[in-house]
Order: sequence, then structure tokens, then C-alpha cells
Amino acid sequence: MTRGQPAALPTPALAALVVLAALLPYLNSFGHAFVRDDEVIIRDNAGLRSLSALRDALTRNYWGAAAADAQWRPLALLSWAANYAAGGLSTAGYTAVDLAIHAGASLALLSLALALGA
Repeated sequence: MTRGQPAALPTPALAALVVLAALLPYLNSFGHAFVRDDEVIIRDNAGLRSLSALRDALTRNYWGAAAADAQWRPLALLSWAANYAAGGLSTAGYTAVDLAIHAGASLALLSLALALGA
């Protein structure tokens, strides 16, 4: 790529191959229950049940008020609140969004690699 020339975009076949490689290993994750920290952070988190409480996600602790380890992850909390609003506690929606983010990141990495001349 020369200066001023647009970055190379992946061909549709290459993009499809990358998306398949990103998604296929995780397709068996649909239909399972929340596990480990998902139970506390998503399933039992009443703060995610109302879109009117979303501004709290910008200020509250990721683990909830009782946690000793304060962490701030507003985008994750906003994503889970939107997931809850769209599909309640059905794990399929959360899995689909996670896989879409994974596929999108994979395509972004492919585009970066092509832009750098790989």
C-alpha cells in the first residue's frame, strides 16, 4: 500500500473464512446456562433489569455493592442490560452478541493485517 491509497479490504471469501474460523469452535456454546461469574454479574444483577437504570452502569461497581474488588466496566454492563431488554435471561442472546463481537474483532484484525501488507 502506498501513501494516499486506501487500505486493502479482505475479499468476501477471505472474510467469510475468518468469520467461520472465529465462530465454528464456539457454536456449541448455545443453549447452556450461565456459569461461574455470569451468575453474579448477569443472572443475579438486578441493576441490569431496567434500561432506565443504565446511567448507574457508568458509576457502579462491576461486581455489585457487596464486592471488595471494585472494577468499572460500563460497556459490558450496558451490553448486558441491552441483552436483558431484548431477551431476558435467555443465554442464546448473550452468546450471539459475544460471538458477533468476536467475529467483528477477527475481521478488524484481518483488515489491519492486510493494511500492513500481510
